[in-house]
Amino acid sequence: MKTNTRQKPDGMLDMVGKKGRSLRSSSQRSGSELLTEAMPARRSAQAKAKRLFGDDGASVIVNFATNLP
Repeated sequence: MKTNTRQKPDGMLDMVGKKGRSLRSSSQRSGSELLTEAMPARRSAQAKAKRLFGDDGASVIVNFATNLP
């Protein structure tokens, strides 16, 4: 496993390593705060997607969004 550490220019996220197709990261304090602030909106969007598209449809949307560049 590659374990070099790189900090993103904005200082919010450190890339810790890569194994296969997964990427390990560690967030800085500012990144953790931003993620904490974003969680209510994320949960709301997930719930809305499930209401509109059902569990399977919401899963397809999440997979699609995950693979965006």
